[in-house]
Formats: sequence, C-alpha cells, structure tokens
Amino acid sequence: MSKYITLEDKLYKSINNHLDGLISSITEDYRFEARLLYLECVSSIVGGYDVKKFHNIFEIDSILSYETLLDGACELVKLIKNIPVPTALVLSSLATQPLQAHERKSSGAYYTDHRLALHIAEEGNKRWDKLRPIIDPACGTGILLAAITYINCGDDKNKSAEFMENYIVAADMSLNALRGAMLSLASLTDDLNALFAMRQNWVCGDSLFYDEWNEIATDGFGLVIANPPWEKVKTIKHEYLNSIGNLGHYGREISNIDDESYQNMRLKTKSYAEKLAILYPEADSGEMDLYMAFTALILRLFGSNGTASILIPGGVIRSEGTLKLRRKILESSGFISFTVFDNKAKYFAIDSRVKFVNMVFQGGAENKTDEIVLKHAKSLDGRVFTDLGVIFDYEVLKQYRPDLSLPELRNQEEYNVFKKMYENGEEWQGKWNAKFYREVDMTRDKGVFKRFDKSGIPLVEGRMVHQFRLGAKAYRSGTGRKAVWETIQIGESSIQPQFRILPDELPSKLEERVRVARAGFCDIAGQTNERAMMATLIPSGVVCGNKVPTVSFFGDDANEKTLLWLGIVNSFAFDWLLRRVLTTTVNYFLLRSIPLAPIEVSSEVGQKIINSVRKLIDLDHNGAGYDNAMKMAEIRTSIELLCFSAYQLSFDDVELIFHDFPLLDRSQPCLKDETRSTVTRDFILFRLCETYGLSEDVRNKYKSRLENALARGAIPFIPSQASVRGQSV
Repeated sequence: MSKYITLEDKLYKSINNHLDGLISSITEDYRFEARLLYLECVSSIVGGYDVKKFHNIFEIDSILSYETLLDGACELVKLIKNIPVPTALVLSSLATQPLQAHERKSSGAYYTDHRLALHIAEEGNKRWDKLRPIIDPACGTGILLAAITYINCGDDKNKSAEFMENYIVAADMSLNALRGAMLSLASLTDDLNALFAMRQNWVCGDSLFYDEWNEIATDGFGLVIANPPWEKVKTIKHEYLNSIGNLGHYGREISNIDDESYQNMRLKTKSYAEKLAILYPEADSGEMDLYMAFTALILRLFGSNGTASILIPGGVIRSEGTLKLRRKILESSGFISFTVFDNKAKYFAIDSRVKFVNMVFQGGAENKTDEIVLKHAKSLDGRVFTDLGVIFDYEVLKQYRPDLSLPELRNQEEYNVFKKMYENGEEWQGKWNAKFYREVDMTRDKGVFKRFDKSGIPLVEGRMVHQFRLGAKAYRSGTGRKAVWETIQIGESSIQPQFRILPDELPSKLEERVRVARAGFCDIAGQTNERAMMATLIPSGVVCGNKVPTVSFFGDDANEKTLLWLGIVNSFAFDWLLRRVLTTTVNYFLLRSIPLAPIEVSSEVGQKIINSVRKLIDLDHNGAGYDNAMKMAEIRTSIELLCFSAYQLSFDDVELIFHDFPLLDRSQPCLKDETRSTVTRDFILFRLCETYGLSEDVRNKYKSRLENALARGAIPFIPSQASVRGQSV
C-alpha cells in the first residue's frame, strides 16, 4: 500500500469498504470482475437503463446473479449520492484497477482526481470548436471524458446520449479500463443504442502506434483531453525485482537476480523506446518518457485550430530534455497556457512537492501567438481555482531564457524582480570559466566502495552537504533509503562517511582532482525545500558521489573564485532565481542559465565575500555554541546584503523574495501570537534597513521583531534539522 493517501482515498473510503465487503466471498481472481459488475449495475440504476440489455449489447457474461447485483448496487447508489462529486466521475474512480506501487510506476498510470478532471475538461471546452470529435488517447477509466460530457450536458440524458454518440472517442491498452470508461459514461444516459454507436469508435491498443485516427476523425480531432502516463521507458533492477514479487527498498543490496530474465525485459523496453524515438523524434531526449511521446502524438491528433488540454509533469516547461518538444509547441501554437499545480491538495499518491501542469494549446493556426500564459492553481472546496497569472512575451522570454524554459512566476511583482536580476546579473561565460564534474557514480562504481576500511578516501554523499558545511550529517548504520544518518550540530561538522574508496582503486581520472579543493553542491533539491541551493568547499583528500557534483574554475589556484562563487550561489537572491526554474535536480544546464551577481574577485566587495566564506567554513569547526552560531549569522548576513546590492534589488524586492522561503527557521521559537519564526528574515531586513537608510518606522518594525526573537532564544540561519549546543528556547 502506498504511504501517500489521496483526497479521493478518504472521500470514497466507505464506498470502497462496502464494495470490498460485497466481493469478499468471491475467489480472488474474479474479485475485480465482480467489482465491475456491481458498478455497471449502479450505472444502470443512475442512468435508467436495463443492465441485462447493457451486458448483452457489450457481450459481458455476469458471474453473479442479477438479483445479487441489484441488492448490492442499491446500497452503493445511496453511498455514492452522498458524495459531492458528479456520479459519473465517482464511478470512473471506483472502476480503476488496484495497482501496487511498482505496477503504477512501471506503467506510469496515476488515475486522475475528479477536481483535476473537471478543470482539464473545462479549460479544453473553452476553446473547443464544437464541430469535431473529442478524444482521450490514454483514457483509463474515462474520467476526463465523463467530465467533458457532464460539463456540456449536465443531467440531461438525451443531450448526453447525442453528445457521446457524436463526439466521444476513447483509447486505452486495457479492456478493463475501457469497460470502466463505458460504465461511467453510461450513467449519464439511458440510450443504449447511443452507447453502442459511441463504442464503435473506441480503440483498444497502444495509441502511440495506432495509425488509423483519420478514419475516426477525417479532419482531425477538435479537442484532445488527456492525463497520459508519466514514466521513463527504461528498466532498472530495483523495479524489475519488485515486478516479480521481490519487494524491497531502493538502494538495497541486490543479489540472486535472474540475469537472463532481467536482460530480456531490459532489451524489450529498450526496443520499445527506440521505436518511439523514430516515430516521435521531437520527444526523443536520449531517454524517452511516455508523457513526451503522448504529447508529440497529441500535436498530430488535432486538426486545424484544434485544442488540447492535457496534464503532464512540470518538467515540460523547464527541463533540458523537453527542449525540442517545448520549442515545437511554443512555435506552432495560436494559443498556449500553462497552469502549475503541486500535490499539496493530495490529487495523487505521490509526494506533495511534485509539480505538474495543465497545458492548454491550440494548434494549426497560421499566426503563432506572441504570448504565453502562466498561472498557478489551488484547490478549495472541491474545485480548482487559478490566479490571474503572468503573461510572457515570446521574444522577451527567448532573450532571458534561450532554451524557452518558463520561470515560475506568480504575479507582475515577481516578474519585475526576475527581469531586474537578469538584467543586472552576469552570465557564466567569460570570467567564471567553470567546469563541472561528476566524480564517482554511486551505482556504476559501487564495486569499489568500502564501508568500514578507515584507510580509504572518504566518499561524500548529498546529505553530508549543506550551505558552507561539509559533514552536516554523519553516517551511522543501514543501507540505501534505510540508512541512518545523524545530524551534526552547527560548529561541529566532521566527515563521517558511509563509504570509502581505497587509493589504489580510485579511477585514474580522479587522482589529480581529489588532491585539490573545489566547490561541491547537493543536486537533489526542490522549489519548496527550506533551501534549494546548498554548496560548500570540498577539501582535498575526499571524493564526491554523483549526487554532489563538483565545480572548479580555471586559474583559481588560491580558491578565491571558488569561495566567491560559494558566497553568491548560497545567497537568498540566487536561491530565489533558481527556484523559478527548478524541478527536483540542480544540474549544470540549470545552474548555467541563472545569472550570477556581478562581483569581481579582486574588488572590495569580492574580497569581503571571499574572506567571509573562509571564516564561515572555519567557524563550522570551532565548536557548537550560541556565540559561534551568532557570529556565523552576522557573517552570512553581510554576504546576503552584498549580493542583494550587486543585483540592485530594492528593500521591497528583498521582502518579496523572502515570501518564497516559508520553511526557514522551523526549529526556532516564534514570536508571541505567531505560528512560525521569521528570525532569519528579520535579521537580514533589519540590517538592510540600516544599509539602505530606510525610514525610522520601518527600521523600528524589524528591530523590534528581531530583538523579541533573539530574546526568545531564536538564532538566524539554523536549518530545521540542525541545532546549536546551549541554545536557550
């Protein structure tokens, strides 16, 4: 069972429990069949048709008596009617086949929440020409098709029958999924002939390779609505083992694998990916993802001025791998908008921080649009609401983001700050001359790792790295995702690794690299993390795993460029810019696209930052304690002010930037009548008031907040999991 519980899991819990009770006495192999039979009977009661005739028309043999089905269905109807969701959408959700986590991941099948379904359908319906058919090429149990029908026809059964017969086309690889789609749509009408006529245009098979769409829609489809599978087309050992019942955590030691069976599956998957790459070259980024292939298909499905409204991962607006696909969409659309969602509303059984987008675009227009609309969505009272969003001019976007990746901005004020920082910042080319390295691969090089041999070179993993700190966590026990790490107090960082590599087993290409100091950063991050960019100085004598890419600068023998770079990228200003384009990984492609604060190494400001970073690194080995932590806070604040100034940010700009860091100071005591501490923000803004010479009222506001916070024992810049010895709270 997934550790994530969705809103629909809770909403439909009593119905699912009742259904489970109805089918509990049936042999396990036939339970899902019985579930569908009960739901078809519910659909017949709601729609007003004869379920026996329905089964005859669609050649379904019931394994249960109709008397039994009717008795159970009547109680289910009562339960469903108490749910504040259109019945057709409830039935679609109930008809989904239960999947184990590895099955869901391998198929990419995350069924659509009813709130998302209604939003996707509504957005598509706004631009549908009402003349040509509607298709969902990866329909699952048809919740999007049920939503578009309900939006257009409501509870009018005759209108629904005509609408479905003339417009609704479904496609899926699963017969059971199409059966679920049929029973959900059938609940909207009593016209079995219309349902049968609609079914003649449905496709059971792989939409990505189906080539007879023009026989269904000779002029192309007027509207495509879809939540296609999201999954890379590749086989990895962990998922292979889970698929054959050998369940376990990611990163565990793997042994006794049937190599022939694994290789056969891997080659089969590779062949499928290669065929997709040939058929959909705009979706080929070197590692095929199903949602990209489906998006490329959708571009071909709609005809002149046809519209698509689809739900896909957030990477489409900013990932390097989606560049070709993104460019094709942006350069061929008469209208395009992106609405960004996160999973805090529990749409899917995945992490709440995952971002996805509803992309609406109209293709085939002779005149490409010059405007790109970006909005953000929230769920409230069972519905999706969006903000007014930001409109990007295509040419301006191309100037700031040549890769056409969309920065995630929520309003005009954020757009203005973003534009100012790009205009005042400097590109990486030229003086920085940075080179990035991935030193050791945690999977490929695993054979040379030693867990207990102290004579080896320490291997740095991502969790050991924090801002200006190496050794923020120490390994204690366990493996993979079950490894136990202890958080080390501020001022007592030390390198206590899980693995080491013997010097004579170190790859030859790294021998010279590990002899010098360089910068390193944790590449696993997220927009909503406490901090997105976490970089520090990597000393000589250690080697870094692939989750800690390292950076060196040509001609930087004294490490001054390295230290200046660390000061800039660990600043709130740079972090805020990074968050605008970040998904889950800080990669080279992403970093190089963010302008750095224009500070020269030899300048007075540059030397101040360089010396400050040196002091911070030294103080993190100076012993844990309140006084030491406050010294570090003062030094870090001085760096922040210099970076804000270099980007030419106003006080209002900085206030706005801090709105993007709600997880700061979670471990610190908050002010009276407030729910969270803002001591880091208040500390910096008070110093900024003094630097910028702001009015006494503003200075006094932040001075008062800061003094009260410090009196309560709060300390700025303390990460949520860290602590300070002797801190009085």
